[in-house]
Amino acid sequence: MSVSTRTAKRANDAHTDCTRTPTCDQLDKSRFNNLFDSLPPDGRARSRLLSCRGPLSSGWLSAIPSSEQKALNNFQYRHAVAECLGIALLHATVSQKCICGGDVDKFDDHYFICNTGRERNLRHNNMRNLFVRILAEADVTSNIEVSLHSLGITPPDDNPNSQRMDIYSVIDGYDYLLDVTITHPCQPDDSPIPFTER
Repeated sequence: MSVSTRTAKRANDAHTDCTRTPTCDQLDKSRFNNLFDSLPPDGRARSRLLSCRGPLSSGWLSAIPSSEQKALNNFQYRHAVAECLGIALLHATVSQKCICGGDVDKFDDHYFICNTGRERNLRHNNMRNLFVRILAEADVTSNIEVSLHSLGITPPDDNPNSQRMDIYSVIDGYDYLLDVTITHPCQPDDSPIPFTER
């Protein structure tokens, strides 16, 4: 059992001991702090624990897909659970190289922090398209990758990512600009990837 798996199990155990009362909340907080302090300060286990503890961070595990297109197949589900819990992936025994030339670690973290790889862009586009489909189900028309200049907005800088908005919709006469950002809980602070691209 990996450190991250034990970490998630201990954090989960802290929530199953008693009903929700102020005393239980204090007990949970104390257990979490003890567990957090026991992990290496610069280790990925702390990052994973903080990520898994976030509100609705694992809500997708219990969400029932509303259509066949929104369901994960077995491989996708196993891969998503492994990423969430920080467990080594099944294909990790095969030596892999990214198109940037870097080694792919057994947790697949490289794909989420690499400037060259396509994983972040693929995930970003999938999330963007999912939001567009959800808006369409609510009879809201959306446009993707809309130029800010076409909306009469001056972009903050010359960065190509700042020139457009992921989703533009009009709901009840109000304009809505939606931006999708993909982040990784183990992104190093000194990463060369700008924060807006994580």
